[in-house]
Parts: sequence; C-alpha cells; structure tokens
Amino acid sequence: MTQGDILLLARVLAEVRRVKLRTVSRWVSDGHNPNLFDRLATGRGCTPRTVDRAGDWFRARWPPHVEWPPGVPRQTPVELRKRRGASQ
Repeated sequence: MTQGDILLLARVLAEVRRVKLRTVSRWVSDGHNPNLFDRLATGRGCTPRTVDRAGDWFRARWPPHVEWPPGVPRQTPVELRKRRGASQ
C-alpha cells in the first residue's frame, strides 16, 4: 500500500461518512496525527510505518457496504510477501 492508496481510502471514507479528512486522520491515528491526510493531499509525505498502520486500520474497519477502491491492495504487507513467495 502506498501513501496515495491511504489518501484515496481516506477520501472515500470521508465522503461516505460525510466528514472531513481531518476527522478520518484522527480516527486512523487515534487522535495523534490529525493532519495526516491533509498533509498527503498537499504533496507532503509520511513514514512507511504510518502507511502500514493506516492500511491496517482501513482493512480492519472498512464499512461492509462500501466497495473497496479498485487498484488498492487489501492484503497486509505480510500476506503480500507470502503470496509473492508462493508464486516464485
């Protein structure tokens, strides 16, 4: 998962829940990083660890009635590595 992927997930969730990106940032970061998605939207970055944690949060809490965006991997990094290893 990339920074762009988590930003897309945040935008979709914000639209569905009718909240601001800042609110989704608070949810994802447990209140510790309220500017995360606003920063990403302006072209600034975040750490790979933040991307992994945000991806985990979205995977665990994605609303069942909302389609997961095409092109965004839903597997965890560990699952992806196992899958790649199995196909080699």
